[in-house]
Amino acid sequence: MILIKNDFKLNNVQSLISISDFYKNKILYIKNNKQIKNKKNIINIMGYFFTGGIEKFILDIDKYGDHKKYNYFLLFLNNKNHIVNTNLKNFTCIYFKDNYELLNIINIIDPLIIIDHYSQYLENSIYNYKIYQNITIHIIHSAINYNNDIAALNIENCIHLYKEENKHESWNKIQNNYYNTLGIKIINKKDLDIINNQKKIDIEQNKQLIIAIIGRIVEEKIPIDFFKKLCKLSLEKKNIIIRIYGSQNHVLDVNYNSKFDKLIENSNIELYGQINYENMNEVYEKINYLLIPSKFETGSYTCLEALSYGIPVITRNNYGLKKILKNNITGHLCNNDDEIIEKIKFLYFK
Repeated sequence: MILIKNDFKLNNVQSLISISDFYKNKILYIKNNKQIKNKKNIINIMGYFFTGGIEKFILDIDKYGDHKKYNYFLLFLNNKNHIVNTNLKNFTCIYFKDNYELLNIINIIDPLIIIDHYSQYLENSIYNYKIYQNITIHIIHSAINYNNDIAALNIENCIHLYKEENKHESWNKIQNNYYNTLGIKIINKKDLDIINNQKKIDIEQNKQLIIAIIGRIVEEKIPIDFFKKLCKLSLEKKNIIIRIYGSQNHVLDVNYNSKFDKLIENSNIELYGQINYENMNEVYEKINYLLIPSKFETGSYTCLEALSYGIPVITRNNYGLKKILKNNITGHLCNNDDEIIEKIKFLYFK
């Protein structure tokens, strides 16, 4: 089947007559009520839709994007048996089952710009012969590929959340390699001391230390070897309350989910599931520390959220988080799993 990109017309919002029934069934919804003929199309691409930094990026565009000037599309990996609720008001959301189908959809939409949060984590470029690469901006949310040779991806335009050191040399050859620091202006030490002292009082009065993990429940974010140690800690120290707010990927991570479910079932860790962004203040108001056990955080929206509520962060001493946090002031940077566990114990007993 050959798809001609000029066949895609948005004049009639209620029907996409020019797209075959096969592709029409992949359109989840269109809520851009006033489609203008001369609007330019901007595509965002991601893997499976999940709660995390990429989704927050998309939600910001949904809220603050120039919807009078542009049509915004979100293309994401999915299968027909997986129900997705994106909660987006100003995006046309379309899912694809593989990269061949993705390229066909891109061809139909004929975008002005592609914002790619997806293909840089693959082994090979999806843009054969560099097609679309001149209009594609790759945004790097994870450091998982920083040690790998990514020359085969033929990336031309790239935005990192932090200028990481010691990346593979192939990253340095990208033609337009930009860096955007996500960091916030740290409030003065006097104010931090007031916040930290209040946290100590809360812990002493309640006789509990409440720690939360917020985000996706996957190996990249909560390594299973670390989670075993965390579960053990929850059984040994019952006054250390550990809560997890997030959801599992039931499509990709079946093996991980099985291990995670068995561990948490035999622990005292509390699992709350995914929390809507508008209710996140209720979470931060009830916890003493945020724990980010991920090994590949190049920048963390969750970390910035916690700091905005005066919540210190416990995490690893690598990549972007070591540039956001001031060790032992706005949080605690640890070098390995055991150091994280010992730090949690120390924060309760100090």
